[in-house]
Amino acid sequence: MADRTTKILLAAIALGLWANVITGQIQPAAADAWTFKKIERHLDGIERHLNSIESNFSSLTSGLCLNSKLC
Repeated sequence: MADRTTKILLAAIALGLWANVITGQIQPAAADAWTFKKIERHLDGIERHLNSIESNFSSLTSGLCLNSKLC
């Protein structure tokens, strides 16, 4: 009796796992608008840092350097 019950439970678990895999393939997860906003915020932050680096590099190359250790 225990062997039969174990086999039935294992078969049910296997069937459930396969159902999860098939469901994921048939119906992909929906995109989250919050995720896109978060990515956009990070990209804006990266753009600000790149602009800061660009302006600092411009001042270094143009001779307007205020740091004597760098110039």
